[in-house]
Amino acid sequence: MRTQLSARSRLTLLYGSLFAAGAAAVVVMTYLLVAHTLQSTAGARIPAAIQAAIGKCVVVAKIRGGRRALDQCAALYVNGVRAGEAAQRSTTLAHILTYSLLTLVGVVLLASFAGWIVAGRILRPVHRLTTAARAASEQDLSQRIGLDGPRDELRELADTFDTMLDRL
Repeated sequence: MRTQLSARSRLTLLYGSLFAAGAAAVVVMTYLLVAHTLQSTAGARIPAAIQAAIGKCVVVAKIRGGRRALDQCAALYVNGVRAGEAAQRSTTLAHILTYSLLTLVGVVLLASFAGWIVAGRILRPVHRLTTAARAASEQDLSQRIGLDGPRDELRELADTFDTMLDRL
């Protein structure tokens, strides 16, 4: 036989799911924006200190190996820069994804706990209605709910129940 979840549990699942979906969308957008930013900054200008090192390499290559050694020196440098960019991008994206997902799990757990508390507060008038209905069904028609708070659906239901008991 299948057990039904309580209204409080269903509300908690609803709140937690909505929060998780919104937070997951933020994680995906953040990841994509950072990935796009890292991709568009590839090939940025070479720092002055590295340009000086390249200049020294060029001088040495010209003295010792000519144009071919110079081309090899430049190719090695370009390959090193590209490999460094790719490794940095990969590491950055992996860290962002890992930390974002861990934070998502923690925040969803906190949101679910808060949802459980909020659902309990929302359903408190329903418990009072149930208690009054149970008392009325046991022949104690003098008990009234007298629900305080904002004029909403739950208060309207409580007032209707109180009016029904007055007529009885």
